[in-house]
Amino acid sequence: DPALIDRLRTDLRAREEELNKQIVESKEQISTLEYKIDSSRGTEEKLNNEIRTLTQWKERAEAELQSYKLSSNQHNKEVSTLNDSIRTMTAQITELKSQLDSLSRERDAGKREIWDLREWKKNAEVERERLEKELKSKDGDIAKLKIDYQERD
Repeated sequence: DPALIDRLRTDLRAREEELNKQIVESKEQISTLEYKIDSSRGTEEKLNNEIRTLTQWKERAEAELQSYKLSSNQHNKEVSTLNDSIRTMTAQITELKSQLDSLSRERDAGKREIWDLREWKKNAEVERERLEKELKSKDGDIAKLKIDYQERD
């Protein structure tokens, strides 16, 4: 039936157009996620540098504190100040490590999403190719049916 064939052809083309649209959208999502991951690397490096710097300062302060403790009790106020500084730096290091962990989890999630989108895109392209082959096959069947129909007339 020509109407049925036209409807099948229209449905196949609509499905192909939808897959093409979704493929384009997935490419845009991949680009966005890759940009986010790339930009997070700079932030990650900055956080690592801050952690390293604060850790060095903390170690120097601890060494200085140790020398003050050994020298005499006259430095009680300095010892207290250094203890406060060490506590503050320790809290800052902990916060920065938390931010770094969060950034790493976010980046890993982005990588997983990119992988999922690429897999989906690959499957969508395979489906599109299958639909194109099916459409060509249907077109061939239509051509044969038209020839048979004309021969009968």
